[in-house]
Formats: sequence, C-alpha cells, structure tokens
Amino acid sequence: PMAAVAGAVAQEIVLAYQRPGITRAWVNNGGDIALHLAPGATARVGLFADYFPLGNSFRLTGGVTFNNVKIDLKSNFQGGTVDIGGTPVTVSNTDYFNVEVKFPKTTPYLGIGWGHLDQAPGWGLVADLGVSIGKAKVSIDTNLKDKGVTQADIDRETQELRDGVGKLRVLPQASLGVSYRY
Repeated sequence: PMAAVAGAVAQEIVLAYQRPGITRAWVNNGGDIALHLAPGATARVGLFADYFPLGNSFRLTGGVTFNNVKIDLKSNFQGGTVDIGGTPVTVSNTDYFNVEVKFPKTTPYLGIGWGHLDQAPGWGLVADLGVSIGKAKVSIDTNLKDKGVTQADIDRETQELRDGVGKLRVLPQASLGVSYRY
C-alpha cells in the first residue's frame, strides 16, 4: 500500500509542474518516478553500472541510454536565392526546407565520474562525463519541388547534410549533482 502512495504522490507533484514555460520535470519519490515532457521536449534515461578501479570515488561507467533526442532545423526564408543540391532557387517566405536530425532511441553509454563510493553519512558531490554512442539520422521536408527543384537536387542536398551529421557519432553528456546519505 505504501508503494502505491509513493507513486501517487510522485504523479501528483509532477502534475503541478505541467504549466507554461516548464518543458520537463522529473519526480523521484523513493523509486516511484513520474515524468512530464512538454511537446517538443527531449529526455534521456539510462541504466548504468559503475566500476571503481582505484578504490576511491573515481569510477568508470558503462550502460545503455534510452533517448528521445532530436533536433528540428526549420528554414526561415525571407526571399532571395538559395542553393539546393547545386541548383540556385529563388524562394519566398512561404517556402521551406526543414531538416530533422534524430538520434537512435537506444544507445550504448561510456563515461567517467567521481562520487557514489563513500558510504559515510553526509553531503557528497557527484560528477560525470560521458557519451552515448550512435549515428544520427537525417530527414527532409520541403515544398521546393514546386519551384523547379528536382528530386535529384533534394537528394544531393540531403546527402550533403547526412555526410556532415554522419560525423556525429556521439551524444555528449555532462552531469553535476549533490547527494546526501543518512
């Protein structure tokens, strides 16, 4: 029964954060976790294992992250000429060439950190640096075919973007936190 109460409390608290300007909120009430994500917000959750090779608070971390990470690049044409796949195109403010870069939903994680080992009561500092490993995917949405741009032009432009984003194989993460043990 107490576990149900903890879950209900976590859910009720996170509901209080669902208001304009708050894009995400996590509430952890004794392991019962509630999450709020506003439309367009991203989140990463991970499952990690630590290894303390020096016997002190320095640690190596490995694991897996579950991601909802994407980048939306929206064009904002104000007229003029742009180059799409090597073809100059005259655009207006109603034209668009939008790009979505999306990271894999599940990725391996490697990192280093400091903290967690000391079992003494009191305050502690936790710091982590790491990367989630995976290749981002690129998708395109455009109305420029109506302007005489060929599918081959769009494909060339898309491939150029993929070649650039394809170099991005890691999603970096840096974390700093405070802990209290009693």
